[in-house]
Amino acid sequence: MPQKRTIIGALCLVLVACARPPVQRLPVEEVLARAARESQRVESVAFSGDVLLTYASPDREDWMKEVTGEAQISGVSQNGGAQVALEADVVLRSTANTDGGELRGTVQIVVASPTETYVRIENIRDDSASTFLPQDILEGISGVWWLLPSDGTEAFGTSVTPDPQIINAQSQVVRVSEDKGFATVDGHTTYHYVTAIDPEKLVTYFSELSLEEGGLEFDPQALRTFVEESDAQGELWIDAESFLLRRVEWSVNAVPLGPERMLSLRFSIDLTDQGSGAPVTIPKGAKPMGLSLPVSPAQSMMEGDMVQPELDDAFMQQLIDEGIVPSLPAS
Repeated sequence: MPQKRTIIGALCLVLVACARPPVQRLPVEEVLARAARESQRVESVAFSGDVLLTYASPDREDWMKEVTGEAQISGVSQNGGAQVALEADVVLRSTANTDGGELRGTVQIVVASPTETYVRIENIRDDSASTFLPQDILEGISGVWWLLPSDGTEAFGTSVTPDPQIINAQSQVVRVSEDKGFATVDGHTTYHYVTAIDPEKLVTYFSELSLEEGGLEFDPQALRTFVEESDAQGELWIDAESFLLRRVEWSVNAVPLGPERMLSLRFSIDLTDQGSGAPVTIPKGAKPMGLSLPVSPAQSMMEGDMVQPELDDAFMQQLIDEGIVPSLPAS
C-alpha cells in the first residue's frame, strides 16, 4: 500500500506540472520594455562567461602587431554598478611569437567607486620566445594590488563590466533582427532574440544619460560611425516571467581604436543572483600605479577618439625606486 501511494503521488505531481499554463508569447517591443524597467530595479548581479579578442596594429613591428586573447571571467556588480569585483583568467598570444608561446595570468579588478579602480595580477607566466614584457617587470607587478590613477572620470572597470546600467542599455539600444522563440537558460524559460545595435536608439540613450550625468559631452556622429564600423551582432535571453536578462552574447567584428588599430571582440555572459549578489571587498594597502589612462574607454568612444593605456616613464621609474626591477629595460 505505501508503494502504491507513492506512485499515485508521483503521478499527481507529473499531472500538475503538465497542467501548468504555458508562458504567454508577448510582442518583442513589450518584452524589451519590461526588461528595461526590471533592470533599473536591479542593484546587484553576479556574472560569468567567456571573452575572445583580436587586436591588430599593422604599422607596428613588435609583439603588439597582432595579439589574440581569451579570458574566462566571473564577478559581481553592486549598488547599481557603482562597485564591481571581477576576476579573469587570461591567455594572450602574439603572431610575433613563432614558437607558439603565450602569456597567461589571472587579473583581478575591483571598482570601489566611479573614480577608484584597483588591479592585481597573479600567476603570471610568459613561455614565449618573444616576450610580451620583460620577465622582471612581469614578476614585479604581480601579486600586488595597484590603485590606478584617476582624473575624476568614470573608472575603467565600470565601462567594461555588465552592471545593471549596461543591462538596462542592452534593452534600450538594440533592434531585434530575429525572434528565435523560447529557450531554457539555467532552468529558466527565456525569450531568445538575435539583435544588433540601433544607432539612433544609442544616440537617444546617451542623450538621456548625458542629462542624468549633468551635461556629459558626446559626439552623436562618432557613435553612429562606431556602430556602422563595428558591425556588432548579438543575442539576448530574457526571462519570460521576471523579464530579467539571463544571458547576453555579442560579436563585434571591428572596433576602430585609432589609425591602423582594430579590435575584434566576442563574449558570452551569464547573469545570476540578480538582486542578491555577494558584497564587493575593497583591497587594503594598494600601491598607486603610474599608468597613463588619459580617459576611460567609454568616454573616449563618446568623444570619437579611442585611446589605449601605456606604461609611462614615471611608472617604470617607480618600479626601480621600489626595488621591483633593477633598471629600465633596454629599448
